[in-house]
Amino acid sequence: MEHLVIAIICLISLSGSIIYLNESVVLLEERKHNFLILDTVIMLGVIIDCIEIYLNGAPVEYIELHKLVKSLECITLTVITFMTAKYMSRSAFWNKIQPYAYVLIGINAFCNLLTLIIPSLSMIDENNMYQRNFYAVVFTVVLVTLTIFMVLGAINSAKTRQSDNVVFMWFIFGFIMAGVLFRVLYVRSNYDYLVITIAFQLLIYNSISTFMKIEQLTGLLNRSTFEVMTERIKYTTGVVIIDVNKLKWVNDTLGHKYGDALIRITAEIIKQVYGKYAYCFRIGGDEFCIIMKKKPFESLLSEQQGRYEVMKNLMTEFTQEFTQRTERRKFLKYGASQGFGIYYAKDDPNSPPEEEYMTLKEVINKADERMYEEKRLNHAFFDEEQKKEHSGEQCSPN
Repeated sequence: MEHLVIAIICLISLSGSIIYLNESVVLLEERKHNFLILDTVIMLGVIIDCIEIYLNGAPVEYIELHKLVKSLECITLTVITFMTAKYMSRSAFWNKIQPYAYVLIGINAFCNLLTLIIPSLSMIDENNMYQRNFYAVVFTVVLVTLTIFMVLGAINSAKTRQSDNVVFMWFIFGFIMAGVLFRVLYVRSNYDYLVITIAFQLLIYNSISTFMKIEQLTGLLNRSTFEVMTERIKYTTGVVIIDVNKLKWVNDTLGHKYGDALIRITAEIIKQVYGKYAYCFRIGGDEFCIIMKKKPFESLLSEQQGRYEVMKNLMTEFTQEFTQRTERRKFLKYGASQGFGIYYAKDDPNSPPEEEYMTLKEVINKADERMYEEKRLNHAFFDEEQKKEHSGEQCSPN
């Protein structure tokens, strides 16, 4: 009876998830579709698992059915883990581990086939009872390894998406690992599916919470998150304001397709240069803000490099990356303007007297002013270059 109650709880919860996912307008369609597929497979796994539990010790005429259901249960559980690892990992990370994951799934499927056609390898004995054997060891190794892939992929994904709830992700997947361990130690229970169902709900919550903070075109944190975080940050940090040069000109002359590409590529360079060390926001149409994280920022400091030197070096690296990409895409030649400032916490003994009482928003405004000074110079230079190009085209022979 206990197993049936657990199965019913899981199925009701998972059915509610399907309704919730269909109603959600926050998640991207692809991600929503992936979650719906995973939800359906978990529901199938719950049903198969419950059937297998009730077949265990049933009359011997159900042995062949029990063998088939047990194999389906083992396959389904590894497929659920495999799909979660795939959906929760970044594509770059998944591409690295994908070959190994496919090998593990193949080994599992092959061993399942052997248990069905070779009686001596069967997991079901002559009394229609589950027994641990060689395949049970293989299944455990495959399941644990795929779970590790899933955890590593999800944590890597959380970090690259600038999620501030990496600890929460560790909790979710630690919870899943506990469920897997429970399955390994206590085979005659379906508590693992209860754990999986709870973890799945937490994953949905985490994904929706994360995507509500993300600006969809660039994948950077959005303006709303920026406003919240500027109120929370109390430590000494560096700030950079970045504005794309000549975006209006690109939109008007080349089209909005190129303008969007310019915004996306700028965001890519921001993530490449600043992403390891900072929170990266898109705060306007062509404007971005960088706020350095506490520990990564401090790790860059040394006797030779103070805060100003660190910020200048990162800004130079950003400009150089733009210049390198210009060789492949000419519409990037206008680059982006930058301005920076240092916010000092009230208890920081190194705070200069003139900046001791400046708020983070005041420092951001100061960085914004510096950015616009650079932008005026850049625009004046590019406008002059365009006049020369235009003049050269008019004077050139036909």
